[in-house]
This record gives sequence, C-alpha cells and structure tokens, in this order.
Amino acid sequence: MAKPGRNDLCPCGSGNKHKKCCLPKEEAAEREQLAKAEARRVESAATHRLPLREVKAAITAILSGVGDAEEDELTIASNAAADLVRAGKLDEAEQAARDLQVRFPEVHDGYDRLGMVHEARRENRQAADCYQAKRGRRYPLPGPDLHRLDRASVPLRTNGRPLRQEPPGSS
Repeated sequence: MAKPGRNDLCPCGSGNKHKKCCLPKEEAAEREQLAKAEARRVESAATHRLPLREVKAAITAILSGVGDAEEDELTIASNAAADLVRAGKLDEAEQAARDLQVRFPEVHDGYDRLGMVHEARRENRQAADCYQAKRGRRYPLPGPDLHRLDRASVPLRTNGRPLRQEPPGSS
C-alpha cells in the first residue's frame, strides 16, 4: 500500500488531512526508532573503542620501550641540552653538548645541540660548521675575503659566467 501524502485524507478514516491526524504520531514513532538505533550504534562503538584504546596504549608502550637504556639516556641528555639553550644558559648548554659528543660519538645530537648554542650566541659560522658535521659533510666555509672578490679576479668561462668551484673531496 502506498504511503499517504501530507494533504491526503488520513487512512484511519477520521476524515481529516493526514498531516493533522496521524502524521505527527508516525513521525514521533520514527524519531524514537532512530534515537534507539543511534543509541545502540553509540554503545556498540564504545565497546569497540575500548579495546582499540587498549591496543593503542600497548603499542605505544612497546614502541617507547623498544630502545635500550642508552637511547633513553641519550634522549634525556639531548633534551636537557636543548632546554638549557632555550633557557639562555649557553655555557652550561655548550658543556652538555660537548658531553653528548663524548658519550655518544655515533649520534648527531651533540653536533646539533652545539649548533644550537652557537646559533643562540649569533656565531653563525660555528653553527654552520656544527650542522655540516652533523650531516657528515665537513667542507671548509669560504673566508670573509672570498665573499668580497672582484668580478675581474674570478676566472670566467667563455660564456661570461664564473667557474663553479667544487668543495674539496667532492670529485
């Protein structure tokens, strides 16, 4: 049987329009059914979400415990040096960075923290040296006199552009 329209006569036989007679009751019953279905869905999701939270917590615990005590020690020391830089205690931070270099020579954190110290002191050349050492490249930076060369003293190619000078050891 087809569902009656809003302006059709009510199928209950009252003679009134459907929108004034039974439609509000039907809509209320439908809303109640939808609310119950939503409540069941939320409850089901909550029961599934709890195990997911437990699984996430277990994974986080496993991943944070993957490293050995030396890695935890490295993280603590590295973060302490960074905190000293942020606090403006640059002499202590420099000492902490040098300690990192001695205690963990295979890790770049010591160079990184020492670069942060030099950067905070506005010693950009030393900071750049530290960051380059961190990446494993130790190219000497050009001195200040090389920045002020005349265009006439720079060897030129035939097309008029300066020759590109390669860093030492890059051949």
